[in-house]
Order: sequence, then structure tokens, then C-alpha cells
Amino acid sequence: IESNSAMDGKNLAIFFDRDPNTRWHSWYRAEGSTVVEHSDAPYDVYITFPEEVTLKGVRYTPRPQGTTGIVDEAIVYGSSDGFRFAELGKAKFNYGQNYSDRSKQTVEFPDVTVKVICFRMTKTYGNNHGTGAELEVVKGDEGQAIHIEEYLKFNEKTGGKIKLTIDSEVAYNDGREIKLIAPATIVDGRTLVPVRFVSESLGAKVTWDAAEREVG
Repeated sequence: IESNSAMDGKNLAIFFDRDPNTRWHSWYRAEGSTVVEHSDAPYDVYITFPEEVTLKGVRYTPRPQGTTGIVDEAIVYGSSDGFRFAELGKAKFNYGQNYSDRSKQTVEFPDVTVKVICFRMTKTYGNNHGTGAELEVVKGDEGQAIHIEEYLKFNEKTGGKIKLTIDSEVAYNDGREIKLIAPATIVDGRTLVPVRFVSESLGAKVTWDAAEREVG
């Protein structure tokens, strides 16, 4: 995840933390209650996926309190190589009278397969900064909002702890609860663990060859 206007890495991560009560904020410097320096729109957030994904939209959740900085208009660009970008879709958001509606807003576009997307906030309320609670993508093959964290693989490990319990369908990756399709189990004295969960938690890509019935 990268941005041309995030205050710092932690601030940008808030945009993807699954907590609508926290908010990302574009760069600014204040003296007391007065903003004396700030980044100018547009505010760009780039998301690079570990592999190509098929998307049909990007979903933005405005900040939970206050009105300044809420995104009024946005454009989504996509790229297969991270260098050449094409416009996928744009939207003018509607929050009702006096920005009273804090529901999610979506930039929709026809299904497209990309490696990188850019969410460009072209106009915000107040015009001198941008804010947001959450940013999600909408998968083309499922048609539902999926949190970007589901796709991203970070090089920097925060502890790298994987926790499984025998016969439990709940596991943990760095403290985050994961629902397993099949639990870890013991068969003939040997402990069997779900390959996909363990491998993908370590950053590997797992594929299934149906013809050969092999995991790769």
C-alpha cells in the first residue's frame, strides 16, 4: 500500500484496518488548531496485489465523525504492470443533506483483471485534505466487498505467529482470527494441518490441480 499524501505508514494502514471508527488522513501540519501546511488534491492511494485479481469496484467508507475531508468525487485507475494505468471508473458520491449519510460509497466498473489499482480522490469537502475510514475492493467473480487486507502480503513481519488447535475450525495469523475449511487433526499419530492456511500465511501461493489431485 502506498500513497502520495499519507502522513505516515501507520496512518495509511488505518485505511485498511477493518475498524470504521479510525480514519486515514492526508498529510498536513498544524499549529494548534490551525492547519498551516497540507498536501493538495488529488490524493492517491495505490494497492499492489501479490497476483492479478478480477475486480468490479472500489468501496470507500467516509470518516465516522466530522465532515471536512470527506471524498466527494473519485476515479479508479488500473494497471497490469504498475507503469501504464487506464481509467476504470469514476463516481460523484452522495451523502445526503449536510453529509448526514455515512454509508459506503462505491466506484463501479466492468470486470477487469489488474495487478495494481489507484484510488484517486479528486475532490473532498473542504478541498485542503482527504480522510476516510475504510477502503475495500469488490471482487468481480463474487460481487461482494472484500477487505483489501485479504489480498495483501507484507514483507515486514509483525511476529509471524500462526496458531492452530487440533479439531478447531478457528486459527490465528498474527492474532487475526481465521475460519478454516478443515481443522488441524491427528491421524495415526501424525498431525495434519491445512496446507493453504499455513502456506498463504507465510506468503506462498497455493494452487490445486484437479486432474492430478495435487496441491502445488
